[in-house]
Amino acid sequence: MRRVQAFLYPAYRRFVGRQYRFRRRVTGLGRAFIAGLLVTGVLGLDTRMNALHQLFALLLGLSLTSLAWLPFFRGRFALHRELPPFCSAGVATAYRVRVTNLTSRWQKGLRLLEELADPRPDLAAFLAAREPGEEERNPFDRMLGFHRFAWLTARSQAAAPVNVAIPPLAPGGEVWITVPFQPVRRGVARFLGVTLARPDPLGLVQSLRFVPLPQTLTVLPRRRPLPSGLALPPGGRRYQRGGVSLAGSVGDAEEFHHLREYRPGDSPRHIHWPSLAKLEKPMVRAFREEFFLRYGLVLDTFSPWADDRFEAAVSLAASLAATVESGDSLLDLLFVGRCGHRFTMGRGVGHAAHILEILAKVEPGAGESFHQLSALVLDHLATLSGLMLILLAWDPPRRELVARLRGRGVPVAVVLMAGIGEQTDPGPMADDPGRFQIVEAARW
Repeated sequence: MRRVQAFLYPAYRRFVGRQYRFRRRVTGLGRAFIAGLLVTGVLGLDTRMNALHQLFALLLGLSLTSLAWLPFFRGRFALHRELPPFCSAGVATAYRVRVTNLTSRWQKGLRLLEELADPRPDLAAFLAAREPGEEERNPFDRMLGFHRFAWLTARSQAAAPVNVAIPPLAPGGEVWITVPFQPVRRGVARFLGVTLARPDPLGLVQSLRFVPLPQTLTVLPRRRPLPSGLALPPGGRRYQRGGVSLAGSVGDAEEFHHLREYRPGDSPRHIHWPSLAKLEKPMVRAFREEFFLRYGLVLDTFSPWADDRFEAAVSLAASLAATVESGDSLLDLLFVGRCGHRFTMGRGVGHAAHILEILAKVEPGAGESFHQLSALVLDHLATLSGLMLILLAWDPPRRELVARLRGRGVPVAVVLMAGIGEQTDPGPMADDPGRFQIVEAARW
């Protein structure tokens, strides 16, 4: 089966690529003309039975006239795109594009088409992926794998197509236009350039001019209101070796760190009088705080299911990180990609926007097993006041991790991403069911 799919893969790429170029070149009215040509061409074969052959000749003549118009688009243009710092999946946004006419002629009837990175999967991804519900397709469709190729292509689409009218451009003139942008998936939207299209007088086909304009835009994960009762578990302050740079003044203990020069606003209680007598200038004692709240947000990236659960888990983690008040605490995001990662926000160390940008690019774990994530969590357990685990399954390795965490006295909350109607026993969370929640991934 894999050999058949590998053999057909180049044909799938060509078919999807040509379909994309056809839709770029031929307008909706032009596609209707083609359909009319096919119908009248078939039904008008017998010229003695009807007069459809005359309509076919008319449609054919108009189509050829439109095609003959294509080479006469000689415009030259300069473009500049102003993108926002980032946007969010599922949330409509907009940006501006400046179009400059570099010719000595008026340019009218132009349209702007954005060119994004090719969404077609490579051969390795095509052979390794599994479309949701693929096992329910008939054996012939499973052998060919075209539905999987189409699903992967649609899933990789960064945004809805952009097609915007451009006002008439005077010779050497420029205009700023607002371009609506509808990101459909988190990640990095890669802009290759802009295509300027000008329809022929009949509006059937378009002349195209591609202007390279490479840029990228980070698309943050979808964020939604959190399920009721979902919150980080309460926990006590933990000792943090070395404190936190730029931390606020909320620690329970202060440890002398170094002497520095006096700054306006420093408390007189912190003046180091011996240094004042020796150096003849005021010095103050600087401290670092060693005890504060530090929570862990654990994202399970080892998905035994289709990626809908993984995407729902990333969205939930982003929603939680965006709503957590971390002014007097730290929040660590822990997950495993090609290796273990820990990113921190709060108390001047990082901001929620930084965590969201990381979640925008996180991919399913490439490691060997869930035990890698378990080891990462246990390595940092001594500094954590509590843990929120967003899990993709509730199998023995995950239950074992939760049991070990609770056995060490760490407050734990578990969110399990599940299928529609799926229920399971809380296992090691049976004595604290309020901190064990099941979220249906398809409805999140």
